[in-house]
Amino acid sequence: MTMSHESIFDDSFVNYLGEGNPLEEVELSPEDKEALDRLSGAKYAREKKELEELREKVAVSELTGLLKWRSELAQKQIDRDLSDAGRHRDEVWLGIVDVDVLKFLNDTYGYSKTDLVLIGLAETLDGSLRKSDSCFQFGVDEFPVLLVGTGREDLGEILERVTSEFENKLEELVKEGAIPESLAAKASFSAGFVKARVEEDYGDRGVSYEKADKLFDRANENLHLAKKERNCVFIEGDESAVELRKKVGIDTEEEGNNNEEYKERYDW
Repeated sequence: MTMSHESIFDDSFVNYLGEGNPLEEVELSPEDKEALDRLSGAKYAREKKELEELREKVAVSELTGLLKWRSELAQKQIDRDLSDAGRHRDEVWLGIVDVDVLKFLNDTYGYSKTDLVLIGLAETLDGSLRKSDSCFQFGVDEFPVLLVGTGREDLGEILERVTSEFENKLEELVKEGAIPESLAAKASFSAGFVKARVEEDYGDRGVSYEKADKLFDRANENLHLAKKERNCVFIEGDESAVELRKKVGIDTEEEGNNNEEYKERYDW
């Protein structure tokens, strides 16, 4: 059996080189250094680290074009929006919108079709917001929405508009032949909304709201409640969830055990 070069330069050999490196005084050509670097795995490790760092810096989702919630750029924008809202004592709500039974839809219709549903929902959310509001992407199918200067009484109207526009988007996709009618009938979303809590009150200088991560965690708890019923929204202060799309033709028996993805995600 022939031993590969990679197996020769294992971790123990690399560690050995770092402790009294016997090659320290040896003059190597650039080509030899490149070969040694490659064989030792050091170059691969650096490239992997650089790739991970690059992924962290990439702020925009390739699928939807939305800012990624976790990105540094998004977090700076969110902190700035919360700070500005606090100075003016503007009410702030955060909602997390999540596509229902995504695994089932992927398994049934394929990723290329369900991606169009995701894009349609992202476009609907982003297009339904005012300039003072922001929509982001978290993970694959979750879309945090930050609403600044919006009161509780406005949320119902906003959600009705989003639901109506989403249904129109699905109809357009069906007419274009992009997705089958059965997919449009089964696609739905759930959402959880919470109001930002005041942590410090500075009187005439405004207030300081809770940090974005705390706000997100609380909104995610309400999303958790909504996902148990599906196709609904759970808003902080309400005793029960409110249905969104009036007709969603998903057969729970047909769906089978695909809801396990949500049991695992939310630890039901």
